[in-house]
Order: sequence, then structure tokens, then C-alpha cells
Amino acid sequence: MMPVRARGVTTLYGTLLACIILAAPRAFAQSGGKDLMAGAEKLSKSVALGLTGRQSVTNALNAERQVRHLDSLPVSADEDKVIAHDVMADYYQTAHVPELVRYHARAVVYFAQYLDANAQRRLASIIFDGYLALAELRIDDGAPTDAAAILGVVPSDVAASTYVQDPLRNALGRISLVRRAAPPINSPDWINAAARPASITPDGSPSQGAHAATVIEFTAWWCGPCHDSYKYLRDASGQHPAHSVNVVLVTALMGTFRTTTHLSRPAEVAQLTNYFDNEEKLGFPIAVVDSTGPPVSAYYVDAYPEIIVVDGNGIVRAVLRGWDSRSDARLGNAINDALR
Repeated sequence: MMPVRARGVTTLYGTLLACIILAAPRAFAQSGGKDLMAGAEKLSKSVALGLTGRQSVTNALNAERQVRHLDSLPVSADEDKVIAHDVMADYYQTAHVPELVRYHARAVVYFAQYLDANAQRRLASIIFDGYLALAELRIDDGAPTDAAAILGVVPSDVAASTYVQDPLRNALGRISLVRRAAPPINSPDWINAAARPASITPDGSPSQGAHAATVIEFTAWWCGPCHDSYKYLRDASGQHPAHSVNVVLVTALMGTFRTTTHLSRPAEVAQLTNYFDNEEKLGFPIAVVDSTGPPVSAYYVDAYPEIIVVDGNGIVRAVLRGWDSRSDARLGNAINDALR
């Protein structure tokens, strides 16, 4: 099967765009198939089972056919439709196909509106995932105002869920950071910072001028995607030789390191220093902070890595989460924007 180019991204999964309906979810069938209602839950579970393991277009196509079958069932099957579309959106996030993430997240939001209050509360986390996926896509498109508007219409029964309150607050907080002054990075413990500053304000120094950028990454020793991001961070300055690109890492204390538990703060700082200096060979200033309170709370961190790009005037230009095959390009674009 030949790859198809979808919005500038060449991917085998782009061929699926020709295999499913791209109309608004409002056009989905809402009647018929009553004799198959008993199999709705089975279909939903089958979608999830079929997408476990190795990614492949064949698996995705089979799952799409089952989801289309679910969509044809009456409204009483909407809970299973919400679950199945959420599974599909999550799958395409992993496969890096934003067009199909958007399609299935919209379906989650659409079918969720027909659920009663009890069902919305039961599926609150799943429904919120749909809104969050749509909001993050708009952030990627450079439209944080649209992202905030999407999260602003999360149904009240969903937003009130104890499983949604903190993620929703953090998501809105991250959006609010964009185009505002970056909070300072405060810590009594620093790695690779000779002066051991109590605080770093992420902006350009007078010698750097406005055409400078600071990349702040909240990271952790146990985080695989964080490790993958370090190669790009090491090369960031070299990719912008005419400008100053600074990198600052922030890592939170956990009281453990690998198999060692109940570590004192000095002992954990020593372990982290050895890890970042000798194993990862990172020469960036690294703040070792508490897991709660600023700067973790000031940047609304709830997943690693979280990467913030700040321009030379100290203004946040982008907030990125996670690291995958698209992230180097996304971060590069954000740095270029900050250097203008």
C-alpha cells in the first residue's frame, strides 16, 4: 500500500482518510440495527482488542469497520460509541495521524451530548479526553484561544468529576501561559549551575537581545520520552547558530531513584546529579524541585515531558507535552517563532 500525503505528513495511515466518513459526526446514523444492540458492548471491546499490539493499517481498518457498525446502532448504544471512538482517537495519537485524532475526538464529543447525566459522570474521563484532544490540536495549529473555548464547553457533569477537575484545571492553566510572562524557576538545588542560583528568570540577557529563546523541559529520570528528547535539546543551539537558545531542565524529587527508596533530599540530589551528568551527559542547568508547588504548579505540569518555549522578552510562546516522532519539528517551529 502506497503512503498518502495528508496535510504535509506522509503516513500509511493517511490512506484511511479515503476509507472513512469525514463529514461531521452529526451525519452519523441514529436508527436501525436494533436486533444487534446486545452486541454493542462486544463491538466496543473488540475495537480495543483489535488495536492492541503492533500498529498496522489492517488492524486500524478492521477497527474502523466495527466503529462504523456501532455508529449505525440506535442512540441507546451511545455509551459504547463514545468508548470506541475514544480508543480510536488514542490509537491515532500514538500513530501520529492528527486528522483521524480530530475525527474520532469529535465523535466522542458528539455522542457524549446524548448521554444522560449519570452516563456522562460514568464516562467523564473518556469524554474529557475527547475535548482535550481537540483542544491540543488547536494548540498545535497555533490557536490557543480556540483551545480554551473548547475546554470551556466541557459538560458540567463531566467537569465536576473528581477525575477531571485537576486535568481540566491544568489544561486551562497551560493554555493561559501562552503569550504571558514565564514564571521564574526557583530551587535551592541546581545541577550544572556553578553559581547555584535561587532562581532563573527565563528571558534573554541584555547581551543576547530580543533574538534569544529559552527551552524549559520538565523531566524525570524514569521518563522514556524525556530521554528521547535529550538528543534534540543537545543539538538545539547548533541548529540556531545565529541566535542564543538556552535550555533549562526541571526535575522533581520523589524520594526514590530506581531501586533505592526513602532517599533524603541530599542523597536524591546526588543520584540525580550522577544520572544527568554522567549517564545522560547533559550540561544544562537542572533545577531539582519539590513535586508540588512552584515551579511545577506554576507551569501546570501533570505529565512528562512538558516543554515550554520562551522568547527573549520572557514571554511564553508555546507549551508542548510529550515527545514522539513529530516533536522535534514542533519544537523547532516553536523555537523559530520565539527567535523572530
